[in-house]
Amino acid sequence: MYRLPLLTILQQGTLPNAARAVLSLLKRYQHGQLQANQWDEFMSLESHVKKIKAQGKSGEDTFDVISYGILQLLGAEKAGFGLQLVQQCLGMVMTNALTIVTPVFDPVGMCVDPLISKANHSCDPNAVVVFDGPRLSLRSLRPINSNEEIFISYIDSTDPRSRRQEQLMTRYHFICVCSKCQNDQIHIPGDNDQLTTLPPVYDPAFTHAEIEGWVILEKVKKSDPSSAISMLETALFGLQKENIRPLTRQPGPSLRQQLLVNFLSAGRYLDALHQGFLIYFGVDPTLFPEPFHPVRVVHNWTLANLIVYITGEQHDGRVIELQRRGVDWGVALYGIVKEVLENVAKSHGPESRFADAVKTAAAQMLKDATSGAGVELDAFDDRLGEQRVLLRQLFLNGAVQ
Repeated sequence: MYRLPLLTILQQGTLPNAARAVLSLLKRYQHGQLQANQWDEFMSLESHVKKIKAQGKSGEDTFDVISYGILQLLGAEKAGFGLQLVQQCLGMVMTNALTIVTPVFDPVGMCVDPLISKANHSCDPNAVVVFDGPRLSLRSLRPINSNEEIFISYIDSTDPRSRRQEQLMTRYHFICVCSKCQNDQIHIPGDNDQLTTLPPVYDPAFTHAEIEGWVILEKVKKSDPSSAISMLETALFGLQKENIRPLTRQPGPSLRQQLLVNFLSAGRYLDALHQGFLIYFGVDPTLFPEPFHPVRVVHNWTLANLIVYITGEQHDGRVIELQRRGVDWGVALYGIVKEVLENVAKSHGPESRFADAVKTAAAQMLKDATSGAGVELDAFDDRLGEQRVLLRQLFLNGAVQ
């Protein structure tokens, strides 16, 4: 009964990543490439098959089709596997899989780690998962006592509460009652600009611009840089026009980060620099208050590399104007690089590939900056404060467009 839908899925090349992961896992088990304790650890995970099927007829049919397809592709019936086992494994992967990312958080695959999967969720986690090639580690975001539970965030914890709750219920099948969800203050349009503390089950309506922003974030994943830039700028303009949300309210920060990425892809480096400084001054200190948060360190490292490029664009009229206003690129670079170096060991691990690459590149950056200016690093230290004030005024307060 599942053959025609399965053929359609396979012909379109849309077999989900979770299904591919289950295929790989069961093939390894089938050929004795998994140790007994590894298999037992995996099988101890929650599968939530009943809850997945209870999400609706369409979802149940898709889950059944994919499960049957895995069974057929494996020839699993001959190996003694049954549909129930395949569905259990698929549910486990869908519920427990982690997205493998590069040190700068570009997604490259997925994995299931039974130990990490046992960590509970909080929207205010005390740890974060970081990948270093094939290695995975937990980096603490604040001191954790010996008997204190370690929490990670299963979703983007910077999202508004209603969106977090929706994502957690849809994929992980629970309502979060962490301290952040209980204490979040939510601005409701039309309530005389009052901040109101609401119960965690409350789902405030997003504004039209916010809804459009979430839609555009999905669209730009499949768009060329030029089209993506146009959509992202339109979305940000819509949020600014409503003028009822702070700079740090999602989807604004995600739209801005994607705009930076697409500016880079389009070779519009000074425009990317503008977004980078907006994020540096106006977004990251609030969303990622720990200076060693891995995301914040990566953003700062991107900004440092942008400054290096901009220093070579002395013919650009906008660069010349910024220098006329007092911007010293050497001092600006020194400040950002210094901040990265002070935090990269905590963010990614002192022996991580990313930390090694940063240290090597940073040494050359600072050497070039000081030799070009004909000064020692101590002289840059004395000017950091005034440069930060100037850069904040220029980029955060709208002096640079």
